[in-house]
Amino acid sequence: LMQDPYPAVAANADRPIMKWRTLLTPATPTQAAVFAPTLDAQLTYGDFGARRLNVGKALLRLENEGKLGSRAEGASAKPEYVDGANFAVGVWSLNRPEWQIVDFACHAFGLVGVALYDTLGPNVVEYVTNHAPLSIIVASANHIPTLLKNAPATPCLRYVVSMDKLAHQEHTILKAWAASVGVELWQMEELERYGREAVDVHPRPPTPEMPATISYTSGTTGK
Repeated sequence: LMQDPYPAVAANADRPIMKWRTLLTPATPTQAAVFAPTLDAQLTYGDFGARRLNVGKALLRLENEGKLGSRAEGASAKPEYVDGANFAVGVWSLNRPEWQIVDFACHAFGLVGVALYDTLGPNVVEYVTNHAPLSIIVASANHIPTLLKNAPATPCLRYVVSMDKLAHQEHTILKAWAASVGVELWQMEELERYGREAVDVHPRPPTPEMPATISYTSGTTGK
C-alpha cells in the first residue's frame, strides 16, 4: 500500500482489506456504545487505496497552497515541520476505517501521524496540538467541540476534519464556531474531494530516516 502504482491494491482490488461492526447507538455518559452483532460492513483494497490517495493528496495540496501556516501574527504560510521537511497530522477517534485511511495516507506521503487521546487529562490534547505541532486534525464528531474550545490556545491549528457526516444544523453551528476562532471545519468527504481534484499532486514516499509517527505517553507533559 506504500507504492505508486500499488501492487497490493491492483491484485486485490475487490477483496476486503478490513471489516467492522456498524455503530448502532453512540456511547453516552451512562450507556456504552452499541454495535451490530456481526461484521456487517467492509472496505475493499481498491476503495481503501483510492481514499488513502485522495487524503494524502489533499494534505499536500493544503501545504503547497500555503493554507497550513500558524494563525499567529507574522507566522509563515507553511506549517511547522517536525524534521525540517514534513509536517504532522493529528488523528483523534476510536479505532475505525477513517483512522487507518489517514494514517496510511501519512505514510505514503512522507507525513507524520500523531494520535490524540484525552485519557491522560483534559489538557493533554491542547499540549500535543501545540507541541507536535498540528496544523490539521482529523477527528470523530464528538471531539470537535473540544478542539474548537482549545483553538484560541492552539494557534498552529488551521483545519479540523470531521470523520462523521454532520447533520445540517450541527454542521452549520460548528462551522460558524470554527470560523469565529480562525479554524476551517471540513467533513471527510470534502477533504477527499479536495485531494481528488489535485491532479498535479503525487505521493511523496518517505525515506528510512524520516519519522513515521509520534506517540505521546503518560510522561509527556511532566505533570
